Amino acid sequence: MNGFTLNGRMTVMTLKPAPIQIELLGYPFTTGVAEIDYLLLDPDIQPENPEWLVEEPLLMPHSWISFGDFGPEPISERTPFERNGMVTFGTLNNPYKYTREMIATWAEIMCAVPKSRFLVVRPECASMAFCTNFAKVMAQNGIGADRLNFVNNHTMPLPHLTYYDEMDISLDTFPVTGGTTTCDSLWMGVSVVSLYGPSLHQRVSASILKKAGLSELCVTTREDYIRIAVEFAEDRETCEFLSVNLRPKLQSSRLGDTEGWTRDFEALMEEVVRKHDMV
Repeated sequence: MNGFTLNGRMTVMTLKPAPIQIELLGYPFTTGVAEIDYLLLDPDIQPENPEWLVEEPLLMPHSWISFGDFGPEPISERTPFERNGMVTFGTLNNPYKYTREMIATWAEIMCAVPKSRFLVVRPECASMAFCTNFAKVMAQNGIGADRLNFVNNHTMPLPHLTYYDEMDISLDTFPVTGGTTTCDSLWMGVSVVSLYGPSLHQRVSASILKKAGLSELCVTTREDYIRIAVEFAEDRETCEFLSVNLRPKLQSSRLGDTEGWTRDFEALMEEVVRKHDMV
């Protein structure tokens, strides 16, 4: 469940300690390790070209992930726009996913939404170099530093999810999309606009959004990403409606159906066992 992420144990997997090995969740792409037999996916997240995977796709019928509850973190009764009179875009995604084109795209969205602000919440905001470089690319694309707000969430005595109360719309990273941050955002009533592509690492957020009934926020072109973000920012009625209704919508969706996910997973594992004559 870790892949090539922190504290992963990929070397162990290469030794084939189990007759059938399955990868799930922590690393959004093929491991390239032939000893891993399957990669657990669903129809929305599997890459368009199966040849991009060393592992065999093992498809859950509805959703490859599920969660029941992120805790009762309260959501503000008033959106940031209602409190401040301006739209606040934002992200809590890891900066290793940032590209110049992506930041330029965010700037183009902000240029089309007058007086809008952008909030970056990351521990990397403690770095002057990070903030300066981010602001520099924004400035090159027409957005001044006065419209940016950097928050180091490791020095603030606030719960992690609280920061989403300061955003109207979360702009997803690309080509590597969010995952946990997308779930966090929706749980806190903040819609996520995502640009997705043909490969697995480009489809994580789209899979989540589609399960939550928000397919209209998933697009395949940069132009549509900009258009949807701007249109959504201008649609105050929908934004305010979703800020109240996203959490129950999420809980009643395929993502929130933990019992259904468990039944699907058990049935799939039984199928794998039968396929490999392990009974």
